[in-house]
Amino acid sequence: MENGRKVVPVTPRATKTEQPPQSRVRRALRVLQSIVRVAAPVALVVWLAMARPFDHVPPLGLGAITLIAGAAVLNLVYVGLKAWRWRAAIVDPPALWTCYWAQMEAFAANIVLGMGVADVVRSARLRPGQGAFLEDLGSSLGDKLVEYLSLAIVMVLAGTRGGLNAGVATIGACGVGAFALAWATRGVWLARLPERRWAVTVRAIAAVLDLRRLARMVTLGFVGWALEVVMLALCLDAFGLNDGDVAGLVGRAVLVLVGINVAIAIPGPPANAGTLESGAVLALVTTGVDAEQALAFSVAYHAMMVLPVAIAGGASFWLRSRSGHGGPR
Repeated sequence: MENGRKVVPVTPRATKTEQPPQSRVRRALRVLQSIVRVAAPVALVVWLAMARPFDHVPPLGLGAITLIAGAAVLNLVYVGLKAWRWRAAIVDPPALWTCYWAQMEAFAANIVLGMGVADVVRSARLRPGQGAFLEDLGSSLGDKLVEYLSLAIVMVLAGTRGGLNAGVATIGACGVGAFALAWATRGVWLARLPERRWAVTVRAIAAVLDLRRLARMVTLGFVGWALEVVMLALCLDAFGLNDGDVAGLVGRAVLVLVGINVAIAIPGPPANAGTLESGAVLALVTTGVDAEQALAFSVAYHAMMVLPVAIAGGASFWLRSRSGHGGPR
């Protein structure tokens, strides 16, 4: 009460706090992922309905089917190479066979769910009940970094020595430079790492920066990418997208490999439906391939990659869950 008047306290009006830039970037990325997750498969279905690409491709003969079947077998070997490289990233690894089936289940989960869940799933299925999820997740992310380092080196070599576009070499050089910077400054950022629960994950990622481990993983990465180039070349040959020159076929396969991996860099729809096809078609069209032929090839190649892994990974998930191995943590 002041001078006979009742004083009513004034509550300050709440002001809207501005979101930090990182929050806005994360929200924008989530929105972009949601758009891609829905739009890419829908666009693929509409594109297939309008273009009818398989009407522009002659029926595949026994030789072409044999080439595609051979690529499918190599794809299962490729999963083993990825599991081997991932195992090299783990400080105290389990058996290679365990890593293989965890990797297979991760691919199957990504086919069904999308959104880049493979690293989370393979980490969760590797050593259930042992409290090693965060460490295994770090090893999985470190393996992913080395995988893209290997691809970046391939891009540099293909762009400078293989006759591909110089932009391919530039993108690859940027990737190699970023990794080299992380390796050179690892002592600084590891020393400043706070003692939080997620620090285990970061240290597991940093474990791949050990030179001996890194050399072994990069070598396996080269072998894996080379195997994927062979799979692409077999399927390109099956669809008649071979001008008779082996070097030209390999160069085209490398360009498609780069196009696909750039297109699927942002995790999106289940099985990367639509995004993988767009990257492959764009790469092939730049080499003079007809768009309908390129679309038919990309759909067939995608099916060859997805179907065997989905069946094997789904069966592994069901069997290992029933037997008590690989269950939820």
